[in-house]
Amino acid sequence: QWLVNNNNNNTLIVVKDVDTGDPTMLLQAIVRVKEENAAIPEHDIVLNVLNECLIEAVDDKTLVYSCQVWATTPDVLPLRPKGGYIPSQLTLERDGIQFQHNNILSEPQVDEFVGVLQNAIHETEALIRQHRPSITLGESTFAFSEICARGPLRFDLQLKQHDATQALVRNYILSQPVIQEQLQTWLHCNSMDEIDFDVSVVYSKPGAEHQAWHTDGHYFHDKVGTYAVCLFVPCLDLSHETGYTQFWPGSHHSEKWMGLRKVA
Repeated sequence: QWLVNNNNNNTLIVVKDVDTGDPTMLLQAIVRVKEENAAIPEHDIVLNVLNECLIEAVDDKTLVYSCQVWATTPDVLPLRPKGGYIPSQLTLERDGIQFQHNNILSEPQVDEFVGVLQNAIHETEALIRQHRPSITLGESTFAFSEICARGPLRFDLQLKQHDATQALVRNYILSQPVIQEQLQTWLHCNSMDEIDFDVSVVYSKPGAEHQAWHTDGHYFHDKVGTYAVCLFVPCLDLSHETGYTQFWPGSHHSEKWMGLRKVA
């Protein structure tokens, strides 16, 4: 991390990727500056402050803007530790994500899931082509209660009414003692009978673009504690070619950046 103070006593934080050394995000605390310069557009204030910091930080005066996120949120965004995250040490309460390192599903069970999901996807897309011929899958924007387009070539298919998938989740996942214990602890329940669940499959077709940062639910954390848990189960071997799901540990603690709506 670099911490560079400028004349306005603000701090520019450049977080370097631990593997490549490349900057992955630039965050600028500009709240006080904005209050003093209310007539100046926020975008100009951000660039002006960043320019001052970068000119001091870069020897050859070359300004390079390469990052995932430009943030102007009044809260301090949670940053990745200098040495990176240690998956085994992440906790749901503190970080908003926890890895289950023991195998939950065997390879035959994963294959069974994949077969059922592929059938559900094929049936749903066939119905769309039959009943909504104006929709071009992969190009059109649409949203039904059963399926929606999350972007070009990316879809979210709800399977709450899909009996085969529901049965697999109950028999292969929710029946396992380690999952039952964790869910009841996280959700403050005395039995699995108090827990309801939905099932969906998010799938992308070749050529799909990266999905933007977002949250999967409303922010109620300070009021009710943990009220829902998303269990992510990859159904294929992930790689840089297929793409990964990224999580921002610690970002569940405040609604100020929920969905990163305040990000410029």
